Amino acid sequence: MSAVDSTKPPVVLIHGMWSTAETLSELRQAFEEQGYVVHAPTLPYHKEKSAYDEGDKARLARASLQDYVDFIVARLVELHGACHWTVGGSNFPRVRSSIFNWLENKTA
Repeated sequence: MSAVDSTKPPVVLIHGMWSTAETLSELRQAFEEQGYVVHAPTLPYHKEKSAYDEGDKARLARASLQDYVDFIVARLVELHGACHWTVGGSNFPRVRSSIFNWLENKTA
């Protein structure tokens, strides 16, 4: 990893459905090489595919987009709302929209 550039805001990477933060490791590395601090949390109920049992799959199936928004917002609160976003994955344009609405209301 290159030296951290404290003038650059943190980057938060959000993986897609049925994956983990590890799926974004190459993207994370690319940002880190540019001096960014990168946060890539694994979303609730997500784990390596081979580690799922039927109960895990059922919990994941019941998870809502709001569960993900709440989880990500909690990470943002830890970062004091300062970040750039790189969002990937299947349902996450809607998650991103909800998060941006939270950020807008927070700063209004």
